[in-house]
Amino acid sequence: MSKIVCIVEGDGEVEAVPVLLRRIARELATPLYPEILRPNLVSATRFLKENEMERTLQLAALKLGGSGAIFIRLR
Repeated sequence: MSKIVCIVEGDGEVEAVPVLLRRIARELATPLYPEILRPNLVSATRFLKENEMERTLQLAALKLGGSGAIFIRLR
């Protein structure tokens, strides 16, 4: 099973993005059903500050434990 960590900006997206990704996987009829991990919440302004993008991506990669994907949804 593949894992996906999401980085999102709003509280509503914390709940909505995993549902969206599961629906996309179902529509694509992929043989692998992804495990959607709890999204990381970060504002776009903070994400774009110096070194913050790298830090946020490193934390997401640690959550994945070596393999998977990172999905970023910012406005």
